[in-house]
Amino acid sequence: MNSLVMLLSSYGNTYSSADTAGAVIASIFAILMSMTPLFFVVLGFAFAGLIFLASYLLVAILEHKILKKAEYDKCWIAFIPFIQLYAIMELPHREEFNLGVFKLPRKTAALISVIASPAIGALALVFWLLNFIPFLGFILWAAFCLFASLAGIVLKVFNWRTYYDFYSLYMDDEKRMIFSILGIFIPIIPLIFFFIFVNKEPKYKWTDNAPVVSEAVPVNAEAEETATEAAANEAVSVTNEEVLTANEAATDTTEDAGV
Repeated sequence: MNSLVMLLSSYGNTYSSADTAGAVIASIFAILMSMTPLFFVVLGFAFAGLIFLASYLLVAILEHKILKKAEYDKCWIAFIPFIQLYAIMELPHREEFNLGVFKLPRKTAALISVIASPAIGALALVFWLLNFIPFLGFILWAAFCLFASLAGIVLKVFNWRTYYDFYSLYMDDEKRMIFSILGIFIPIIPLIFFFIFVNKEPKYKWTDNAPVVSEAVPVNAEAEETATEAAANEAVSVTNEEVLTANEAATDTTEDAGV
């Protein structure tokens, strides 16, 4: 490898001025060959960073459009990392954040979900450093790993309920149950539905306070008209009976007066 690098470097340095481009390419290639491990590590990190940035911007733009269509008052949250989930949890404000064992106010649940992941990450760093303490560090690290595993399960449940409630704005109960559960194991599912929901109107908006009427039963116009006519006829019949009763009473009064 080193001999190849030296050969290519020599080629780049001694090549005639008639082909400067070839000399430059050869020199650059020689440099890259000499630093191959570091070059590919840096290239890998750069590629991963670009993928992360692209996915972050995609989710942020889609979420911003969804929040704007739902007339949410803090659409800018969509562009803040780690806090994006807060708006998704807060948006279906008519749904109760019910985990079966206990219920939480929606804002409280949203704050827990937003704070939990960074907090666990910070604790992981602290306990990893404590791990260098002989014996005690190992016990603390093992205890933290157990805690982190349990916290991860709780966060998965929170994540399921978050998207179960969010999907209620766009789909019926059976579908949202299926897709919210699948989303726990297939993280790309929420992103797919972001693409779908961005062009759909929600069942209710952030500014709506009236009771939600989802899955409303369609009313038959003809049946409604018949019912209205029947009610009107009944009202007329009652009125006629009252008039007849009043006339009979007046007749009886007249007869009694004549007598």
